[in-house]
Amino acid sequence: MFKLTFYRRIQLSFLLFIIVPIITVSVISFILIKETMVEKLQLSNENFLNVIIDEIGKTIDDVTFSSHFIVNDTSFRTYLKKFADADKLRTYDDYINFNEIKGVFSLITSKPLNNNISMYLVNRKRFIIPSNEEDLKLVNRNLDHLYEKIDFNKPETLQWLGMVTGKSSNEGTYYMARVIHGSHEKEYLSVLIIGISESYFERLLKPVEFGKIVLFDAGGNRIAGNTKLSSHDSDPKSSNLRSEVTLDKTDWTLVYEANKEAFTGKISRTFFTGIGGVILFFILFSITSLFMARRLHRPIQKLQRVIRQFGMGNLDVRIEVKGEMKSPS
Repeated sequence: MFKLTFYRRIQLSFLLFIIVPIITVSVISFILIKETMVEKLQLSNENFLNVIIDEIGKTIDDVTFSSHFIVNDTSFRTYLKKFADADKLRTYDDYINFNEIKGVFSLITSKPLNNNISMYLVNRKRFIIPSNEEDLKLVNRNLDHLYEKIDFNKPETLQWLGMVTGKSSNEGTYYMARVIHGSHEKEYLSVLIIGISESYFERLLKPVEFGKIVLFDAGGNRIAGNTKLSSHDSDPKSSNLRSEVTLDKTDWTLVYEANKEAFTGKISRTFFTGIGGVILFFILFSITSLFMARRLHRPIQKLQRVIRQFGMGNLDVRIEVKGEMKSPS
C-alpha cells in the first residue's frame, strides 16, 4: 500500500471504509429482515390455519351435539327399539315410528346445522332413514364398506370411518358413526351414520392463493386439499415453509406448505437490485476517479521527472509552463 500514490491510497480507503461497510450492513440487514419476514409469515399462516380449524371445530360440535341428542334421548330410544327389525313400512305402527324418527331428525336439522352434513339411521335390517329427502344410492352402495369399519362393541362412541369416494364422481364424503344400544341390552338398535361432503372442506381450504394446504384425519389419511403433501414432513431440511395445526376434538391435522422464495422473492429482488446499484455506482466512480487522477497527477509527474533529472546533474532541464502569465502591476 505504501508504494501507491497518495490519490490511489484515497481511492483504496474509500473502497475499504465506505463501500465495504455499506455492502456488509446491507447483507446483514437483508438476512435479518428476511428471517423476520419468514417468522411473521409463518405466524400469520398459523393464525389463518387456526381460523379454518375453528370453523371445522364448530361443524364437529354440531355433529357431536346431534349424535348426543339422538343417543341420549329416552323416548327416541323407544322408537328405535320398535323400529329396529323393520325391513319396510309394513304396519301402521311402523309408519308411526318412522315419522317420529323423521320428526326428531327435523328437530335437529332445524338448528343451523351445516348443509353439507347428512345423517342416516340404519336399523338392524339395514333400513335407512335419512335426515332429509335425498338419494340413498351412495349410502346403500357404501354401507357394507362402512359397516366393516364400525366397532359394534363401542356403543355411543363417535367413530371416524374415513373418506369414501363415489364411483360416478371424484367427490367423496367423510363418514362418522355411532352405535346405539338399548338401555339394558347388549344388542344394538341402530347405527347413526353422519356424512360430511368433501366439497365443504375444499371450500374452507380454497382461500389459500399460493402454496399447498391439506387436511388429514387422525390416521394420516387425506380428507381434503392438495394430494401431493404427506402428513409428515418428508424433508425437514428443505426450503419449504411448513405449518401444522391440530384439531384436538378429532386429532385432525391441517398442514400448509409453501416455498420460502414465494414469500421472500420480492425482498430478495429489491436487495439484489440495490447491491447492483451500489456496484454500478462504484464502477462509475472508479472510472471517473481514475480519469481525474490521471489529469491531476500529470503535472506532478512532470515535476518529479524534472527534479529527478536536475538531481542527476542536468541543470538545463526546464518545466514547460502552459497558460497565461500575468505581469506584476
